[in-house]
Amino acid sequence: MNGQVVRARLPVVGIAASAGGPAALAVILPDIAGLRAAVLVVQHLHPKFVDEFVAWMTRVSALTVEVAAGAMRLRPGVVYLAVPGRHLKLGAGGRTVVLDDEPASLHRPSADELFHSLARHAGADGIGVVLTGLGDDGASGLLALRRAGGTTLVQDAGSSAVHGMPAAVTLLGAADRQVALADMGRAIRVAVRARLG
Repeated sequence: MNGQVVRARLPVVGIAASAGGPAALAVILPDIAGLRAAVLVVQHLHPKFVDEFVAWMTRVSALTVEVAAGAMRLRPGVVYLAVPGRHLKLGAGGRTVVLDDEPASLHRPSADELFHSLARHAGADGIGVVLTGLGDDGASGLLALRRAGGTTLVQDAGSSAVHGMPAAVTLLGAADRQVALADMGRAIRVAVRARLG
């Protein structure tokens, strides 16, 4: 690819969260009904809670929810969930890529892996969101996405259960904006509309 950005066929939103993430997602997902973008979600989660998490996400989301598997062609209005132990990435041609690779950090799935793939394959059509959580997963990937022309949003300290991940993004200079949780759905919708013209 010689470092060229391959444009996605539709806007792609990547959302990453850890501690406090399910509650934050419960606020955002009902607020993005009718979103004309694909949404890829990395939530750090113990494997024994996957089925409950998927069922719960299906109940609270205004969008269709699917567990990412193999190379699925992305569709607007669908939320694709990463499963524990496997990375979720955006691949060429607007497809998900699910890999068992070793973690780039302590986490698998890794937010950094997701956001680096958005930088490479979506570029300016990518929107990255880091929500509440411990550690710094997602910071370097969000910086790559910002440098590729994507929009990068982080949950603000006042509305985060744990501000570690958003703070790491901000410290690295990778956030375009800090957004209160109550306003994050609207911020995502605005970013998607800007890409659709």
